[in-house]
Amino acid sequence: MATTSSADAKGLLARAAGVVGQVLVPLGAVTGVLYYFGYVRERALYAYFGVPVGTLDLTTTDYVLRSTQAIFTPLASLLVVTLVVVLAHQLVLGRAAARHPAWWRRATVATAVVALVLLALGVAALARLPPLQPVAGALSLGAGAALLEYAVWMLAADEKVPEPVRATLHQGRFLRGGVLAAVVLLALFWWTANVANSNGLATARAIEGSLVVRSEAVVLSTRPLAVSGYGVEVERLPPGAGFHFRHTGLRVLAHTGERWILLPVGWRRDNGAVLVLLPEQEDGVRVDVRP
Repeated sequence: MATTSSADAKGLLARAAGVVGQVLVPLGAVTGVLYYFGYVRERALYAYFGVPVGTLDLTTTDYVLRSTQAIFTPLASLLVVTLVVVLAHQLVLGRAAARHPAWWRRATVATAVVALVLLALGVAALARLPPLQPVAGALSLGAGAALLEYAVWMLAADEKVPEPVRATLHQGRFLRGGVLAAVVLLALFWWTANVANSNGLATARAIEGSLVVRSEAVVLSTRPLAVSGYGVEVERLPPGAGFHFRHTGLRVLAHTGERWILLPVGWRRDNGAVLVLLPEQEDGVRVDVRP
């Protein structure tokens, strides 16, 4: 009895470990993907201001949370496209090959031609060749692969096609499905990464255009600091104030556990103004933030 109970317990533990592994492995993969998209977005955002993203000491949680701003548009678009594809497929089924053979063959050829053109454009974009930009190239690659497989399905469903050809197409459906899934996932990854990069740049430009209304940083110090830029003013404080200088006209770009990253209120990417990096813990310096 004891041996049986021990074996049952070991079997239960093995099954529990298997279930935990099945949950954690996909969760880890999803976290890694979200981390990457968050990293791409933050890198583009802070590179606009000349700040290496590594200096921010962002955590995995920070990157994952900030990735949501980059993946919302791709996810919403994917859901809408899926709905449209399902409806279009129902319309195609309504004109089955048996009832409309001529229309079916023309639609098959047209679908295949469009698919090949889209694939060619997507591959050209991968090679950084004109005419498409990366975002459009990624969409073209994924759509082209999906349409090509759909054209093959339409060909296999045409009863006028010789049976050996249809049988061959049927036998290769799993291999084609695997290749299609790989290409579509690649295209989605490529597309979302470019969307994340564009989102970071757009956010940076929005910050640049709204510095006047962002939180103001007032830097108090016991000595003059190398803080300058458009709109920055340095005021000498009266004796006995504790600090001797007040620096105003600064806006908070970011605050990490170790440093402040400040911008002059008149900062522009093209006007040569520099940003200010101040350590969080520096003797004789205090940073006050006010709305």
